[in-house]
Amino acid sequence: MVELNFVDGHVEVYKDGKFWFSADSQIEAKSELEAMDEAA
Repeated sequence: MVELNFVDGHVEVYKDGKFWFSADSQIEAKSELEAMDEAA
């Protein structure tokens, strides 16, 4: 499961409860997730 947390003006993305990556915005985080999904 992927979870987005808003922290100090950026978004932290966690997968299965572990930190995965950070992004500047929710849109950027979702874009990165979609790109990873397409590459898989």
